[in-house]
Amino acid sequence: MFLATIVNSLDAKGRVSVPADFRMAATHEDFNGVIIWPALNGGAFFEAAGYNYMLEMQNAIRALPLYSKERDKLQNAFFGEARKLSFDSNGRVTMPKDVLERLGVDGEIAFVGQGDSFQIWNAQTRQSAAQNIQFEAVPHLHHLGANQNIKTPKGGLS
Repeated sequence: MFLATIVNSLDAKGRVSVPADFRMAATHEDFNGVIIWPALNGGAFFEAAGYNYMLEMQNAIRALPLYSKERDKLQNAFFGEARKLSFDSNGRVTMPKDVLERLGVDGEIAFVGQGDSFQIWNAQTRQSAAQNIQFEAVPHLHHLGANQNIKTPKGGLS
């Protein structure tokens, strides 16, 4: 599971150390690295996950009718734009230059856990966005209680 927000610096060669817990969660016998793709919601970050997550996405997309618009769009979004980034012996990945440019990264990257996946941000952009994240999540907490039988605190959520 991908948890926490961790900021690491890029080196001169465009490499960044992926947090150890993230590497452990992403490791798979068929691929020792992570897979990244642009945020589907147009966010200022890239999505990232391990090989298992992408296999699950592939299976879910395969369930859609062959040649359907939905399947085609999802295949293009997840697989057509995805990049495999292998871990080196020190747990680093080399970030593609165009990804760094798209994110506006020139120094630090934030790895933001999302449970089954994580996000890769320009650390400064993430810091600015993080100020509102908790506040913006509160109105959506009722979805957790309704869908997952999670109990809300006494007195409600307000």
